[in-house]
Amino acid sequence: MRVQGTGEIDLKNQSINFKMRPTPKSPQFFSLATPINITGTIRDFHIGVSAGSVIGTAFRFVSSVITVPLQKILTNNMEPDGAACLQSIDGVGAGVSGGNHIVTSTILLPSHVV
Repeated sequence: MRVQGTGEIDLKNQSINFKMRPTPKSPQFFSLATPINITGTIRDFHIGVSAGSVIGTAFRFVSSVITVPLQKILTNNMEPDGAACLQSIDGVGAGVSGGNHIVTSTILLPSHVV
């Protein structure tokens, strides 16, 4: 299982808003992997799931009997364990920004800092 996410941290208001989505390395029958939200302030954050995420997970759970065989036939699996980390480490060593394909984030700075 891998986790991908997007979000924002507002340093001026000390607020955080992220959505993290688990992604299986290969198609899985009856998976209960549900996206989570991380919201609140930097010191008082909350981790939870939205109703829409739960409904989506329930739909994927039920439909996996049909979709998983099709995915196994029509798609390639993700790269082996550690490949994304090694690629990021190699990219940093070569002076290339790495790792942003795993977690994308936006940091908002107060206007007087910029």
